[in-house]
Amino acid sequence: MTAMITVEESAPLRRARRPKGEATRRRILEATLSVIARVGVHGVTHRAVAAEAGVQLSLTTYFFRSLNDMIEQAYEHFITGDRPDRDAAWARLEGVLDRHGPAELLDPAVRRSLVPELAAITTELIMDQVQRDSVGLGVEATVAYGYRLNEGLRHLVQRQRERNLSRFADLWRRFGAADPVLEAELTLALLQRLEFECAAKHEAPSRERIFSQLARLLAAQLGIPA
Repeated sequence: MTAMITVEESAPLRRARRPKGEATRRRILEATLSVIARVGVHGVTHRAVAAEAGVQLSLTTYFFRSLNDMIEQAYEHFITGDRPDRDAAWARLEGVLDRHGPAELLDPAVRRSLVPELAAITTELIMDQVQRDSVGLGVEATVAYGYRLNEGLRHLVQRQRERNLSRFADLWRRFGAADPVLEAELTLALLQRLEFECAAKHEAPSRERIFSQLARLLAAQLGIPA
């Protein structure tokens, strides 16, 4: 005779299943990002994601209400996840500026000395993504230049853009920029274009080319003659 399982007895069994279920869900999210990076948002299908994740097709509908829901959750997982490379780069950029007081950052000689250092930090971040995080680079480039995105995904993309603009604007305020948001928009636009070119792989700019473009834009924004 089969023993009856009480609610109290079954609870540990349910809890034991949760980590495995969450691991599968995370695996599907990571697979969705890989597909986005490879073929774009509009190329994502349940079948493609299931194949990429190595799971049964039915699991992509078990964990997510719809295809759009899966894509949106994957992108949110991407933008809210740990990004140690990005965090380290921001810390280095802020550390460089922290070496100088507000008055020094207005000095043309100090600004000129900072251009190659700031451009080098940003260049290394992009090159590191090319070499170690091609999926993340592809996702960012694909979504940034996406069109006809659904409302939910468009909202997430805009939220991430505003977050990035806010961080860059804070840096430009330290330089006393008259319009820090505009300067942030110019900086972000160049970074997104460089990321797109690297993700596309055809005629991707070299490390030297990336550095030169970043340094040239920074010098122009800081009012340093070429």
